[in-house]
Amino acid sequence: MTNGGASGDKFVYLWVDSRGRPRYVGKGSELRAMQHGGGSHNAAFDAWLNTSPTHELRISGPYSERESLLVESALISALSGTPTPLFNDAPGSGPRFRILGVPEEKAERLQMPPMTMADVAGEVGSALFVRTISAPLSEPTTEAIAHAAEEGWRIGGFVPEWIADPASAPKVLIAVNGPTGRRLISGSFAIASDQWTDPALELKPNLWRVPLLDRTDPDAGGLQGRWLSDVRFKQPVSQHFRWVDGSGTVRPYVGPKRPT
Repeated sequence: MTNGGASGDKFVYLWVDSRGRPRYVGKGSELRAMQHGGGSHNAAFDAWLNTSPTHELRISGPYSERESLLVESALISALSGTPTPLFNDAPGSGPRFRILGVPEEKAERLQMPPMTMADVAGEVGSALFVRTISAPLSEPTTEAIAHAAEEGWRIGGFVPEWIADPASAPKVLIAVNGPTGRRLISGSFAIASDQWTDPALELKPNLWRVPLLDRTDPDAGGLQGRWLSDVRFKQPVSQHFRWVDGSGTVRPYVGPKRPT
């Protein structure tokens, strides 16, 4: 494969297995690509080359040095999330594919192993997970993510407990989107737990807004852009939330507390 005759002497190459699945992306001269067949600095890739019965080398170029860096990193980021992982142990040196709403500087988090709700609670303490928009038409701003995450949730049954015992109240609001089994954290916001007594938070009977400590920071706990594997929600949309306490226990849904 060529790139239409662009000047340069660098190539981007792709090793695929016998089923056509990408396994390694690299860049360099044509000779550099061929040298991988005789030994590589990447031990896991080298072992695969020596034990794989059939594999194929595909090459693209020539490119300039800068162009080859851009193509290499884009390929690594696009292919790293596939079921058969790449042997590459570095992300490359250029822009990477990412999901809308995940900033470029956090794109590498998309390649990290998925977390569970208990994992998140273990890192930040008690957390409130809410399901926001799943397919934005354009890249959402931090304010758009915060607004979608903060209201309105049928959490009235929990609020009296959070007021009575602030230490047990959720510390972080986790905004997620995507399908069950592969939810993405589009934003994580610190919660102002001391504000639950504010009557203005109850928008309608049992329908509440979550008080955010800093709506301009969508990365509380360093969680924006991480995958979640076990978040499930009930119907209707206003119940698309789950509270996980500090012990990592998913608390069951409860109805609003009625005056006695």
